Amino acid sequence: MNKFLRYGAFSLISGTLLLVPYATAAPIMPGSNLAMSSLDSVAVNLQYIDMDFTGVSSGTPPIVQSGTVDGGGFGAFHVTGGSTNGDFQGLGGTTAMVSDLCRTGPGACPADHNAPVGTAIVPPIPFITLSNGWVITMDQLVAGDFGQAGCLGAPGSGTPGQTCTPNLPPGSPGFPGGLVSPFDLTNNGTPGGAVTGVGIQFTFLGTITEGANGTAPVKGTFSTTFNSTDLQTILDDIFNKGETVTSSAQATVGIQAIQTTPEPSSVMLLLIGGVLIGATRIRRTKA
Repeated sequence: MNKFLRYGAFSLISGTLLLVPYATAAPIMPGSNLAMSSLDSVAVNLQYIDMDFTGVSSGTPPIVQSGTVDGGGFGAFHVTGGSTNGDFQGLGGTTAMVSDLCRTGPGACPADHNAPVGTAIVPPIPFITLSNGWVITMDQLVAGDFGQAGCLGAPGSGTPGQTCTPNLPPGSPGFPGGLVSPFDLTNNGTPGGAVTGVGIQFTFLGTITEGANGTAPVKGTFSTTFNSTDLQTILDDIFNKGETVTSSAQATVGIQAIQTTPEPSSVMLLLIGGVLIGATRIRRTKA
């Protein structure tokens, strides 16, 4: 009996060592999805992602004609029910507040909205605040994944399936240090046919805080669509003409857990626990 108790004690210690690196992280249900629809319009230019634009825009794509575009507010989003699942199950019909973002364009950025691309945000931005009190912070606005080859071409010349991340190289007019873009653009439509619109998304790294359930690191995507235009036209408006385009932002934020890796010291402790278990088994066998 004493040998059995010693074996059980070593097993418990080993298990505790394994759990230490994850003790503060609540599990995020795989495939958790938060679908939202903006109650305002989202306005985008070289500097701002304004989630609560309420001015006037017109054209295809819609271009701001009047109103103030800034990066210091919060936009109200309606949480839809049909595509809201996983950790967000049951939140359909509620409201989420989404922070404006001010990136590395010209001009000053509010400290609590400043999100330079590809750089850790300190302190993190409370990006999405749900009506139940849960908060998703943005720890980093990730640089886009696509190359720039698909960005080329005159407005209206796009073809379905083209993708583009519109970075500005160092030395660009007004941007001597260059500009890294978070946006991935895709021309929508059937191959061989006409472009029906443009899908735009950006990715962020963050932390979800679920009250008593604790916190966990997450990776999310924020996406929207511009209909009846192509990415070449949108880029011409923003980069060449200095315009601001707007969207109604039927947004979907897909949240996925980030797998954490134990620190080397934690791995060593786990190995020690395994050795102790092995030693106990050997002693038990000899006995």
